Amino acid sequence: PTRRLISGIEHQEITSPHFSRLTKHDRQRYNQVQSEYGVFEGNTVLLVWESNTGEETYLDGLVTAIGSSSITIDPAFGAVDFSDVNLGGIDECSLRVITKGIAEKREYEAFESIAANHRDLLAGNREISFCSPLREKFEPFLNLNTYQERAAVDALRTDDVFCIHGPPGTGKTRTLVTVVAHAVKQGQRVLVCAHSNQAVDNIVAGESTENEIDRASLHNVVEEFDDLDVSMARIGSSRRDVNSFVGRRYFQQSNQLNGNLGDTDIIASTTNTAATLENQSEIAFDLVVIDEATQASGPATAVPFGRGRRLDEDEEYPRPYGLRTVLAGDHKQLPPFVSDPEMRDQELHTSLFEHLLNVYGDDLAQTLHRQYRMHEDIAAFASQEFYDGNLEHGEANRAETIDGLTPLLGIDDSGDEQQDDYSYYNPTEAQYVVAQVNKALQHGVAPSDVGVITGYSAQRDYIRSQIRTELDSEVGNGVDVETIDKFQGGQREVIIVSFVRSNASNDSGFLESPRDDGRKRLNVALTRAKKRLVVIGDWDTLSNTAAFRDEEDSCADTFARLSEYLIEKDVLVSRSR
Repeated sequence: PTRRLISGIEHQEITSPHFSRLTKHDRQRYNQVQSEYGVFEGNTVLLVWESNTGEETYLDGLVTAIGSSSITIDPAFGAVDFSDVNLGGIDECSLRVITKGIAEKREYEAFESIAANHRDLLAGNREISFCSPLREKFEPFLNLNTYQERAAVDALRTDDVFCIHGPPGTGKTRTLVTVVAHAVKQGQRVLVCAHSNQAVDNIVAGESTENEIDRASLHNVVEEFDDLDVSMARIGSSRRDVNSFVGRRYFQQSNQLNGNLGDTDIIASTTNTAATLENQSEIAFDLVVIDEATQASGPATAVPFGRGRRLDEDEEYPRPYGLRTVLAGDHKQLPPFVSDPEMRDQELHTSLFEHLLNVYGDDLAQTLHRQYRMHEDIAAFASQEFYDGNLEHGEANRAETIDGLTPLLGIDDSGDEQQDDYSYYNPTEAQYVVAQVNKALQHGVAPSDVGVITGYSAQRDYIRSQIRTELDSEVGNGVDVETIDKFQGGQREVIIVSFVRSNASNDSGFLESPRDDGRKRLNVALTRAKKRLVVIGDWDTLSNTAAFRDEEDSCADTFARLSEYLIEKDVLVSRSR
């Protein structure tokens, strides 16, 4: 162990063997510790180990850094007297997250405030209110289809809360940008939030650069309304958290605002950073827009939720707990990540969007039914399986293919699933992945337009290493390889999916159970591709429920129907049967 000096207190940095051996293929541990174990900088954690006398010993503190093979904890912030703890002779210890730090404290305070002020709304005990008709003529900022325009108008009419359900590729962001543009044009101030920095930057700038404007972005609103002198601020804790373009054009540090946002028309932030606006007494919002609301927990959404004032300034809903909030997302995709099983039992992994939809149904929601992302052969199964067959196909990409390649391919192989400590990988499937990546490149697809997604981090790491080994390193580095969960919200021309699991007991792990999450994860995997989707797996394992698992808690039947669809389309190829 090494010794460090943090906050003036000498302490020992404990590197547990349990954590250091999790991945053999990728020593960049930071993201894995966060995503798989729910440990973040700023968490309060408890270390537990067996002392030389055989007794359990405890030390709590604050996580100050996560390195490639270590987690640094400062006990100065803990409740245990550090001077009474003997750190000598530690061979292995366990780490437990006690609290999630400042972020979660903000979330739960906001959630309690919402519950107190709007219990009737959250419980479904009053009708959702709309102003009728819209008080000013609606002139779409962007070209919208019928579903998008209807959603935008109803979002602008709401006095309370409105949900826009946007399945993959249906133009949810485009619709939200139009909502914000119309509100700003009417002199309203808008707060725009999402659960992650990446999601915020996506609606703020999309793929904009200094030389090119992404039309479906708030940056375009600022540029187009130059006669109105529209202003926008992207607030955050650090410029490093935002993309470079957004950082240069719009970034303001949240702890250095000093009341200088008073005249800003659009303020964008993560849901949690929105809590810092409580200290900006001059800021009140006419409308709040929360994108990717189905990926944020109820408490996380509670921070910005309800900060929009009613247009009639009804004193029954005083600021900051007025309403006029628009939530957008897709509850058919993955829910908020919650690592604590107890919190799952309390349904804290259910988004506020999904809760409200369950309570009010279509009374407060509009679904965008027309998708423009996927070739119709790719979209057809997801439409039928996850969206009741209601997805329509827009002209864009409906029949677009890559010359010489079918839009859909399934590979059936009973590979050699292997376990790497706490994850799984499958070398045989990895070989097929590399071959399919190479085939796409040979047919003229750029590396940056190819995505590989898989259910397991060990397979992700193994595939990354194989691509770098077998393909030109520069080309290999351009191919995005990620877990399905991390890739939610992404899209590529070509997507290759490796399901990994292959065993005699038909155990597909979390790919199939719990059932709802398994179906949502599969939905994400199948709806990222535009022109070509390749799915690789052992369909016997995937399509059958393990003997020890309750069939009602398994989505193996969904995989079975996918297999049948591939056979029906005559695109399922068997490699080893």
